[in-house]
Amino acid sequence: MPEGEESARLVPVLEDKTQGEPYHVPLLAAAMLFEDRFRRHALVSGDIDAAQAAGAQAGIREVLGRKVAHPVRANAPALVRRLRPRFKGDALVGAFDELYLAGDPVARYQVALRGFPRPRAERWWCDRFRECGKPTTVGSLWLLIGWLNANRDLVRLCELACIEEDGLRHPPKRPRKNYFALSWIDRCLGARASGPRSAAQRAAPPGASRSESAQLFLRGR
Repeated sequence: MPEGEESARLVPVLEDKTQGEPYHVPLLAAAMLFEDRFRRHALVSGDIDAAQAAGAQAGIREVLGRKVAHPVRANAPALVRRLRPRFKGDALVGAFDELYLAGDPVARYQVALRGFPRPRAERWWCDRFRECGKPTTVGSLWLLIGWLNANRDLVRLCELACIEEDGLRHPPKRPRKNYFALSWIDRCLGARASGPRSAAQRAAPPGASRSESAQLFLRGR
């Protein structure tokens, strides 16, 4: 669990590393059975992914004839349900971010942005972006891609990056490499977001698309 009272109550079991060992999946199967039996108290952790969980499920069905769910930490809806009684508001998003086992960082950000109310998810996303330090780092790029995968709203991304008081506050007249790259990707894919006209759109020439408006705004025109 995240830092605090909950983490102090955890008791690790079989915490040695098994990744790459021939007994990794059988041990994962045993852990999944334990979690399935003690659903409110046990939590499978470690270096696991969906393919390994599926292999463990198949082994359990073959040996015991039972069907068990994927580990909670690898199942986004189940993890949210598990955390909701203990965490509220922004703390719930933070707990999910810390515990969710995604295949890659982009998938983690995408799931979080889609799974929580928009204002709360935006605050969390901005906080994570600030932790990256610079908008040109690999971590920043993952966050940007996760945003576009989840929302496909480049204009709102520009607003959070340069306009919003509680946003990232990057100067719009100093274009950022990642923003340019993603605006190009957005335009090529034909991604369009519906909704009211934003500040970036209102500043664009008549007839400009939302993606073109975002690009003009990022260039400081």
